[in-house]
Amino acid sequence: MVKAQEEGKAVIAPASNVFVTADGEQYTPTREFPEKNIIIAEKGSGSDKLYAVLEYSSKKKITEFIFERLEGLVLKDTLAFVKLKGKWGIINIKGQFVIPCRYDHIYPQTIEGKLYYFVQNEGRSGVINLSNEIVFPLEYEYFSKPGKSATLIQVAKNGKFGVMDFVTRKMAIPMIYDRMNVLNPDLVLVKKGTMSTILKLNGEKVFSNWYSELDVRYLKIVIVTLNGKKGLIDLTEKKIIPLEYDVLAEIPSMYFELSFIAGKSGKYGIIDEAGKLVLPLQYNMISKTNTDFLIATKNNKTGLLTKRGLVALPFEYEEINENGYYFKLKKDKKVGIADLTARIIIPFEYEYLKPFTYERSYRHSALIGKKNGKIGVVNFEGKPRIDFIYDSLIGFEKGTFLSELHDSYIDNIIAIKRGKYGVIDLYGREVLPFDYEEMQYVNKELVIARKNNKYGIVTIYNKDNIVLPFEYKSITFIDDVISAYKDTPEKYRVSGNRIVKESN
Repeated sequence: MVKAQEEGKAVIAPASNVFVTADGEQYTPTREFPEKNIIIAEKGSGSDKLYAVLEYSSKKKITEFIFERLEGLVLKDTLAFVKLKGKWGIINIKGQFVIPCRYDHIYPQTIEGKLYYFVQNEGRSGVINLSNEIVFPLEYEYFSKPGKSATLIQVAKNGKFGVMDFVTRKMAIPMIYDRMNVLNPDLVLVKKGTMSTILKLNGEKVFSNWYSELDVRYLKIVIVTLNGKKGLIDLTEKKIIPLEYDVLAEIPSMYFELSFIAGKSGKYGIIDEAGKLVLPLQYNMISKTNTDFLIATKNNKTGLLTKRGLVALPFEYEEINENGYYFKLKKDKKVGIADLTARIIIPFEYEYLKPFTYERSYRHSALIGKKNGKIGVVNFEGKPRIDFIYDSLIGFEKGTFLSELHDSYIDNIIAIKRGKYGVIDLYGREVLPFDYEEMQYVNKELVIARKNNKYGIVTIYNKDNIVLPFEYKSITFIDDVISAYKDTPEKYRVSGNRIVKESN
């Protein structure tokens, strides 16, 4: 991988144009630099694509089509990064190798006005200059210039991280830390063992204490843990929320009004970023959701709170769950649905409700459920889409037979009513009558059915079309092959809504 900034006025050539080099080889120009008399050309396709550099005026090849990648022209020296046999190097405008292709990665960096290349090969990093001279040997595990730092370089060796001055080679931060995360051009979070603190990039201390956890938020506040207790401090280590909580979790907000769920001694409340108690610690639990609400429990009842602690749904539910589309609530052992504005849209009449997608989208289109012991489907206006009159509904999904529908893109449904099997469509309309003692899918067009204790095969969309008569003692279907037994075994191959008998 190469990171470089291109200069000059490159012309992006249309990919569909095919030209011929001076020696008759077909190519497609990818970029053109008329002022430099250069064309970057490619030939082949996919993984076989190769690149070369041509003269713009004569179409003569400056290089052969040998490069797997060619990133350039770059920088004022009209150099190009090239990849050959899986390794990166640099060529000049004449196609000559300035740096041979021997590196896994090359990153150009300018330090004090001079250009260097941070290189990596087989997990080892170092620095070379344009003359391919080694500035830092490839003996580091990590070598990076953090942010806009003038000369300070983040390095790692033998699993330990530090910060070095690139020019003087002196360590600003000794290489003794197990982890290091540069927060901004001046601050760095370091970890030693299980403890963390924050230093300046030049090694000066910012925090006087070490913490077992440091979670920097928005480069202005830090959730910290020490001796098992959590609190909030700013980047000067001033305490905003004292370190006395068992739980301190940020509540996401699109309005940048930061607040936190705080828990102590089994009680939960809300504290804002100034440390003010917004909601007293009086709840048994408060949980974040993917919505504008929080799920909270108090006195063994569950409700919804706004992120400012106001009650959105009263504490009268046995259970509330959220899935990004709606809230499922349970009250008096019955299930109902609230939308994401906390408005009840499906009343508490159901023994269960589960997602049911009947449109070809990722959004839940309706809910399959049980009401008064019967199965049906209800939409999000609370109206039945399939009446609750069935003992069971069986959807077809990737050849799997399901005991109940869920998230399956289907065209029809095997239904059981008063002990008899039939087929209905997605609106509950009868497709095959409820005349059968047993039924299972062959595919979305055919079903194996039992009638008068004999097995046969019928098409779903044609009531009169019996594909295999009801004369068989058994019929099974495995891997597109139907095995039927009447007096002797028979085998059929399935093709859409037809079956073809295989010869013995």
